[in-house]
This record gives sequence, C-alpha cells and structure tokens, in this order.
Amino acid sequence: MSDHTLPEPIKPRVLKRRKNPVFGFDYITTDGHYLASPQYASDPQGGRTTRISTWVLTDLRDPEQPPRYYPLLDDIRRLYCAPGGRVPWLICDMDDGVVRVEASRSAAVAWCRAHEGSSRVRFEHHPGSTAYEYFIGQRDEEASYFVMRADHAHQHGFDPLQQPLYPYPQDPHEQVDRNHAPSEESY
Repeated sequence: MSDHTLPEPIKPRVLKRRKNPVFGFDYITTDGHYLASPQYASDPQGGRTTRISTWVLTDLRDPEQPPRYYPLLDDIRRLYCAPGGRVPWLICDMDDGVVRVEASRSAAVAWCRAHEGSSRVRFEHHPGSTAYEYFIGQRDEEASYFVMRADHAHQHGFDPLQQPLYPYPQDPHEQVDRNHAPSEESY
C-alpha cells in the first residue's frame, strides 16, 4: 500500500431555488438534506424590508439539529455544495458501497472498463430511476456496477460520503481499507 493522502470528502449536492408561499422563495439541496431560507432585515418603522439580512440553514434529515445562520447564500454553497455546481458521479457496488468517485458518468464508465480490463459494456436504465447499472465483461463473467450522481445516492441506499474503495486520482486502481467514514461535519 502506498502513502497517498486521501482526497477530501465530496460535497454531493447543489442548491435549487423553489417557490415558497411564506418567504417568496428559498433553496433546497438536490439531495433533500438542507433547506436555506432567507431572513429579511427589520424595517426601522416596523415590519420587515425586502432586503435579506441572513440565510437560515435547516437540516431536514435531523430536526433536532438547531438551524445555522449564514450572511450569504454563497457561504452555504461553498460549505455544503459541490464546487462549481458540478455534482460528482459515484460508482457503487451492492456489497462494497461506494467504489469510486468520478467527475462525470462517462469517466465513471471508463474507470469501470479499465478496472475490469474489458471493453465490453452494456447497461440498464429503468424509466424514472436516477441510477444506471453497467455490466462489464462477458455475460457469464461480467461485473456489475451502479453509476449515479452523488446527490441521488441516498435514494438508492448508498452513502455519498462513504470513503471510496479506490479513492486516489493519481492511482485509480489502488484499493484502501475503510477505517472510518467521513461525516457531514468534516466540511
């Protein structure tokens, strides 16, 4: 095993604007984990202005968690969302969980092909599903991988923050042991 440094955990989501009858609008993460709502500044004559003074971030999966406050929506994007709005793609296995993280679906399939040493690929995608199942190799000996955007992984029973088995960008086929799992607080 080499002495590579593990990459930082991914940020598996982006913010999407949604209409809200109370606030006018707010933002929800594409994985449904967080809600960002505006808090409007107070008007000296009473009531509220139309100027947003802060953003309130609510953890929708853990109602016991107190809300967090951020001055700018960009602070929430920087701390909780995928850089540049580019959600990474995960390669997953039913037994091993997250196998690898790639920047695109085509890069994920290329890694699967290289890892299995086969150019033979077929896939299944069921209407309405957000995961693709790829079969690599000959039919009697093919390997199966699920490929999906990281913000959809929870819908398929995978933890997008799980350390991948093959995490290194510079050595893509070196497997590592999973001693611990990153948490939301790690970023």
